[in-house]
Amino acid sequence: MHADVEHNMAATGRLEELVAGLTPELLGRPLGGGWTVAMALGHLAFWDGRQRAALEHFVDTGVLLGSEAPEPHNPDDLTNEALEPLLALVDPHAIDELVVEVAQAVDELVASLEEGQLSAVLESDHAYIARRWRHREEHIAQIEAVLP
Repeated sequence: MHADVEHNMAATGRLEELVAGLTPELLGRPLGGGWTVAMALGHLAFWDGRQRAALEHFVDTGVLLGSEAPEPHNPDDLTNEALEPLLALVDPHAIDELVVEVAQAVDELVASLEEGQLSAVLESDHAYIARRWRHREEHIAQIEAVLP
């Protein structure tokens, strides 16, 4: 099994353990910058879902989403900014299950890629699409830092 597939699965396991212990109070705990634990989980669920869609597009067409032309700014930062007001409205009691389900779905897709497909993604400028563990670990650590 490829190391990134293993890392993805390990990060999803950590995420699953984390959300299993979250209470409504902890889901509402501030992380700074106007974000809460629930918002960070919603952010992860969105980005794992987005990258799953990018991988499915790649499997179907052989072209990574966003690789056709460089953009003058980071579209991910703009997407995060646009998502913030919506994430603040998300029911924090529903996000904990969703974040694990979406992480598992993208992990399964990454694991199912043919070796050549996975190598093509990992060798591109869009390796983060398959290396979901890095993004998860960043936000898991952020959340763990504010928990008792």
